[in-house]
Amino acid sequence: LYRQMTRELAKASPKARARRLTVGTRTIDELLRRYGRSSSPGVQKVVTYLQNGSPWWLTFLKHRGMDATNNRGERGLREAIVIRKIVGTLRNWNGAEAFARMLSVLGTWKLHGENPSTKLYAVLS
Repeated sequence: LYRQMTRELAKASPKARARRLTVGTRTIDELLRRYGRSSSPGVQKVVTYLQNGSPWWLTFLKHRGMDATNNRGERGLREAIVIRKIVGTLRNWNGAEAFARMLSVLGTWKLHGENPSTKLYAVLS
């Protein structure tokens, strides 16, 4: 299903994306119908996982430019996690809040192709 939904997605027209969304939604619904009453705990765990995320599984088909996976988001968090581990931990809520805001601003500048050092210097000058 993943390959079918993401194949040449960047080139897909809005109409093709809508068709993929319909097919994907029907496929997930069919899987839930078929396996929803399974007595296997493993299958039930997967069914619950699919049900809980069903409104969001195919969001990338609704919004052009959105990734089908969360890899980009996780890559964006890596730097913050490394810093947190080096520092040890952020000792209080105010420090954690300030750190999160600072990383958000710096990350946004990076995404927009700006040089964070130059932008920070300009803002603080």
